[in-house]
Amino acid sequence: MSRWGFKFAMVEHRWERRTNYVLLIGIAVGLGLYYYDLNYVVFGFPINSSTCSLAFLCLAGFVHLIARLGHSGEQIAFKSQRSWRR
Repeated sequence: MSRWGFKFAMVEHRWERRTNYVLLIGIAVGLGLYYYDLNYVVFGFPINSSTCSLAFLCLAGFVHLIARLGHSGEQIAFKSQRSWRR
């Protein structure tokens, strides 16, 4: 078995789990801000439900990108051991 494949798989699963956490927290915070309609201004930048949801969406996209890179590395490392992927 490939050591690199397992390392990439570990990275992939860890960052997929973090993606799920970011998405769940983003949904909860977005719904909370939408329900309570809180509007704050921090350094001249308005913080409301749409801004907060967009920030969590961008963060989730970045975290998911790391997971996808781990998945690609895993596929490359294990390609020789998967006869159906040749």
